[in-house]
Amino acid sequence: MNHVLVSYTHIYGTENLEVAGIKSNLALNYMDLGVFDLAAQLLEETLDSFIKNYGLEHIETALILGNLGEAHRAIGKYDQAKEELETALKIDIANFGDNHPRVATVQSNLANVLRVMGKYSQATKLYRKALTINIKYLGADHPTVSLGYLNLANVLSDKGNFKKAKSLAKKGLNINIKNFGN
Repeated sequence: MNHVLVSYTHIYGTENLEVAGIKSNLALNYMDLGVFDLAAQLLEETLDSFIKNYGLEHIETALILGNLGEAHRAIGKYDQAKEELETALKIDIANFGDNHPRVATVQSNLANVLRVMGKYSQATKLYRKALTINIKYLGADHPTVSLGYLNLANVLSDKGNFKKAKSLAKKGLNINIKNFGN
């Protein structure tokens, strides 16, 4: 894919949306491989192009901001990740409303960052919102709902609420057993 990126950049220039799309796809591949620094660099370049071509309030720009926030979280740049995910969330809420699966994904990702930063109350609130949305749209037995229960259990455990954390973790585990077996 690097060869394609070089060729397209040479032909179309760095601001072209095809080039930006290739950079975004390449960045996601690097994220899958755990190469988050390079992924973040490519996503930053993609973001610049998307903002110039689509504007800041576009859903594609929000998607890149969300991916960039995840890359920055993975390399420990939590303040940057928080800012990017908050911006992505605002854009997605403006475009989809506050009760949409894509909003739930960004809420969960932002909650992950807040949890690492020790902002447990804010993280708990976002995990609960995301879980409610996911139950509504995906059903109570979906693996994403299981993950939501487990995320919520972890943050409640961080806050010292072990009884409630254990109950939620059991819910998540039971969903996983139902879906994947023992």
